[in-house]
Amino acid sequence: TGDFRKAENCYTKALDILRRDPGEDHPEYAACLTNLGILYSEMGDFRKAEPLFQKSLATFKSILGEWDPDYAKSLRQMGRLYVDMGDLNKAEPVFQKSVEIERKSHGEDHPDHAMSLENLGLLYRERGDLNRAAGQLEGALRIREKAQGRQHPAYAACLHELGLLHRAMGDFKKAEPMIRQALEIHRKALGDEHPTTQAMEKNLAGLLVQTDREQEAHEILERNFRRSSQRVVGDFEWLGENQQQAYWEKESGLFGQILGLSDRAYPRKPEFASLAYDDALFTKSRLLEARISTENYYRDVDELRELLIQKRRRLFKLESEGSL
Repeated sequence: TGDFRKAENCYTKALDILRRDPGEDHPEYAACLTNLGILYSEMGDFRKAEPLFQKSLATFKSILGEWDPDYAKSLRQMGRLYVDMGDLNKAEPVFQKSVEIERKSHGEDHPDHAMSLENLGLLYRERGDLNRAAGQLEGALRIREKAQGRQHPAYAACLHELGLLHRAMGDFKKAEPMIRQALEIHRKALGDEHPTTQAMEKNLAGLLVQTDREQEAHEILERNFRRSSQRVVGDFEWLGENQQQAYWEKESGLFGQILGLSDRAYPRKPEFASLAYDDALFTKSRLLEARISTENYYRDVDELRELLIQKRRRLFKLESEGSL
């Protein structure tokens, strides 16, 4: 449900219990390590996630061997971590190994096999190998539909990624219904406040701007900015300084996406200037609060200060012309 604070408390408490009984050399303990690592990955705290995955992999390997599905799950999460860290060369053999294990242990119609195919598809998309990516994602979607049904959030996530792939290929007619359907499924399953729902909304707005439908895009992004900023402020209240940095480095891309879309759309829809200003101001406030990237801190703040001045001038001009 996107409540990282409650999840972290539950996982760390569970680890304390499992450490005492049945002990650290047990699959349940290793599985809990994997889940806590997934949580930190979703928060952007890769430095905390990596040793958890490494320890989980070592435990599963020693107890169950390399052909166990739990080992494959932990391996898959390590691969996703490498992708998030930008190391695609390390990620690919890890994903291929997890596909091989899951095909052998579960068969080809299992959701875990679909997950590994999705991961390979996203890796190929990241590399620009779009046709190869499409084959993996389409295969994963067929498995999701058969195993979990069309109303499951995992089906929605896969459909969304396939829609983004068609958008990257310039096929907007294929992309739009996929992205809209995925968003609707995810919203019904997990609500408007969920981080993935909000990310899907931004991607739909991006497609609308690309296809000259700024009015609908503005309505989506205005709601989205309000919800996303409230969620981030709430998360910042309990995160430590290092976790704030990691969390914001991951979230900032979504706010940068709003800013980029606003700049592109504002000539045809002047109201985007206000949204761009609010977004830049919010980004600067999070940067100041988290002290992101100490090495580049003053440079980043100076760039945002100039950006705010530019947005303020644009707003003043539009207000004086009566456009706002």
